[in-house]
Amino acid sequence: MGLIKKNFFFFKKEGGNRMKNKIGFTLTELLVVMVIIAVLAALLLPAIRKSRSKALIDKAKSEMAALASVETMVKLDCGYYVELRSLNCPIVDEDSENIYKDLSTDPCDNTHPETVFAYYDRTNNVDSTQYESQLHKECVSTWDGPYQVFQPKTTYQSDNGSVPAVGSGVSGWGTLSSAVPYGTPLDPWGHTYLLAYNSTQKIMIIYSAGPNGTLETDAGATTPSGDDILYKFR
Repeated sequence: MGLIKKNFFFFKKEGGNRMKNKIGFTLTELLVVMVIIAVLAALLLPAIRKSRSKALIDKAKSEMAALASVETMVKLDCGYYVELRSLNCPIVDEDSENIYKDLSTDPCDNTHPETVFAYYDRTNNVDSTQYESQLHKECVSTWDGPYQVFQPKTTYQSDNGSVPAVGSGVSGWGTLSSAVPYGTPLDPWGHTYLLAYNSTQKIMIIYSAGPNGTLETDAGATTPSGDDILYKFR
């Protein structure tokens, strides 16, 4: 009887050891899997970030091409390039004796959100993003706007988006904080797209400040600096 009990306890103890070993092996497997996942994540995350960054850059280029296409359509219809936000506006009748309102002395203050402004220097009769002239439906009967409808969340507003910063030594942009009107479309990083005219090549250029949100390219330059993105058209 004593022998039987002894053997019984022997087998019980042996079975317990097997269970203990099994549990220990499972925990080891779990740790190995966790290490593998961590290694894979470390390898994949940079690729994912790079892929997302490329996707946003491609989106910006696509949006800029679309804006350029619409601007070209307006130019063909009316003979003028207009503010990007004006692509979303109809022309309304404003009381004025002039066909064009010279905004070099009477700057746009966002009090007429339904007014279309052309980039035009009427003194010298040339396209120029240094001047804005107010258009009226009486003088541009061929205007067929709005040419592109922007959703509010995709445009610059007091509570949505911002104008890009201007890098040190970058010229031609002036004080953007007071020059960019509400309603201007935003790039994928939440900063306004900008327009500048190159009078030498007679082309219009759309600019995005890129991922870092800082303009590093002079206004009118045809080659981007830093991570800026530009699109040329006429």
